[in-house]
Amino acid sequence: MRIDALQRRVIMDAEMLASAVEDILPIVMPPVYAHHQMYMGSFVKRLRLACLDFNVHHTLALDPEVKTKEIRISGEWYPSQLLPINDTDADIQITWLVGPGGRRQAVTPTNWPRIRFAFWSYVMHELVHRAQDTFRGDVSSRVFKPEAADPATQTEQRYLGDYDEIEAYAHGTALEMLCWYTNLPFSDAFRLMKLEQQDNADATYPIYRKTFAGNLRHPAMKVFNRKVNVWYNSICAHRAFYDQLGLQLL
Repeated sequence: MRIDALQRRVIMDAEMLASAVEDILPIVMPPVYAHHQMYMGSFVKRLRLACLDFNVHHTLALDPEVKTKEIRISGEWYPSQLLPINDTDADIQITWLVGPGGRRQAVTPTNWPRIRFAFWSYVMHELVHRAQDTFRGDVSSRVFKPEAADPATQTEQRYLGDYDEIEAYAHGTALEMLCWYTNLPFSDAFRLMKLEQQDNADATYPIYRKTFAGNLRHPAMKVFNRKVNVWYNSICAHRAFYDQLGLQLL
């Protein structure tokens, strides 16, 4: 699928969302959070109401694996035949995960940019899937054959080897490169991205590298690398939009 077509659709949807959430997730951390902790239930409810008209639904969930002072996000896109989900026809479902006792969060100028980056990274990943469905119709996505012997790794290779996921994760990697290695040419930024470690929770590339560690020349890995390049060039061509989001260097 042509990345430029996906890019235009993602930008169109993201621009409308950006306008809807600008008072909830502004570029600069709201001053009130410097004096009071953020109540996650109220925060997620405001996001849910703001995004309802754009078929993006937000929920709050407790996860015992999430540290007390940590916020994690997960996202999922659902085709129309699987809706409704969570009593809504919203095809994009964003879940905010907090640990036990984490319903109130201390927000700082340090973690606020990470919260905003995680929001936009996950939302745009799912917007890519929405755009793929729009352009492809009823044709199934191609899945590269896993080759790992271990069943768990096979499952992960099958998931990450899905062409739709390759395109969506490649966009995420290119976005990370923009925010971490801004203004570098692709070759230099990609070289640094490949050095990112698995313990960096924000990094996408280590997930692919670990999953296909047995063969970094696997067809899925080769396509992923190529798509990162194409997305990076497309993001640079639409730099004004990404700058407008105000995603800060992490």
